[in-house]
This record gives sequence, structure tokens and C-alpha cells, in this order.
Amino acid sequence: TFTIIDDTIDEVDESFEISFTVPPDVTPPSTNPMVTIIDDESSSVRFTEQTYSGEEGGVTEVCLVLNNQLDMETSVTLSISNSVTGYDDAENDDYSGVLTVVTFVPPNQMSCFNITFPDDTEYELVEAIKLTINTTGSGLNPGTITEADVIITDDDKLSPTITPTYGKFTLGVTRNNSIDISVNITAIPPINPSAIQWYFNSTLIEE
Repeated sequence: TFTIIDDTIDEVDESFEISFTVPPDVTPPSTNPMVTIIDDESSSVRFTEQTYSGEEGGVTEVCLVLNNQLDMETSVTLSISNSVTGYDDAENDDYSGVLTVVTFVPPNQMSCFNITFPDDTEYELVEAIKLTINTTGSGLNPGTITEADVIITDDDKLSPTITPTYGKFTLGVTRNNSIDISVNITAIPPINPSAIQWYFNSTLIEE
């Protein structure tokens, strides 16, 4: 009788051969029996977070994690999409450092990489990319989080240009953005501000 020791390591099926030593007057078996140990662990891989974020000029760490330790080096692939619903589309030069192949080296159950967001001087809306794990050919199962969004926020401030023209002014602002306007009035002699009536007209000029 053999007792197979259970563990928590995901391994390939193993086997061993049993050989016999017998007295000279005993005929040994014609073949030695083989015993195969079938592993009962099933490993999956997932992102540690569903959403990561970073700002232009900064760095964000993205990690993948296994639910079990492996006994051999194993890799999965990542696909990248520059389009995420609810965010502006990113460009390839908005980020760098995303791995397309992520490798797990035992005994480590986590593998990480850094995404760098180059700084620029252009004001942009909030952008995002989507990363997706592909386990095909790895022997791993998809985990609970196989897609992760990486949100890229802009560090540039919108500076509108105000050009007075006979009591009028022009504001330069990008589409789908808003801007606050403050007006200071000095009256001589002083008057009650509640006595002032405000009229505001706006005209959209598309260029």
C-alpha cells in the first residue's frame, strides 16, 4: 500500500517505477509496475485589481497572481486595447512598458510589470486602455479578473484665452469640457450687488 502525500502545488502528473530484488531461486516479474500520481490542483490566473490608474509623468504597477504555486515556469499572454467605454481613446505613445507575455517563475505566485505614462504639454481628456489575459496553451484557467482597465489622467491644466473686445470676450475651451467664469466689478460710488442684473449670451464657434 502506498500513501500519496497531498500538497498545494500545481504539478504535472508524476510517476515512479517499482523494482524487485528477489532471491536467486525466485523468478522476478517480467516487467516492473509503474505508479502514476495524478495531481489534484487546478491553477488559475487573474489581475490583482480590476482598475489601475496613473497620471502623465508617473508609473503604475500592474500585477497578475496565481491561486496555486506551480512547479514549472509558465507564461500567459496579454492583449491590449486602446479603446475603453466611457473614456477617451488612448494612443500608443500615451504609455509604455506593457508586457505582452507575463511569466511566472516558481515559487513566485505573482508577476508584475510597470507601465510608464510619458508627460506632455497637451491638455487631454481622461484616457484608458484595457488589458486582457489569454491562458491558451498555458495549462492555466482564467481567474476571476481577466480584464483590467488602466486609467490615464492628464496633469496639464486648461488655460483658456480671454480676449476683451468692446465688452465681449472669447473663451477657448475644448469640446465636452466646462469652464468657470468669475467677474469682478468695482463701482464708484459703491452700489448694492443685488441691484445688478446679469445677462449672459454665448455663441459656439467650431473650428
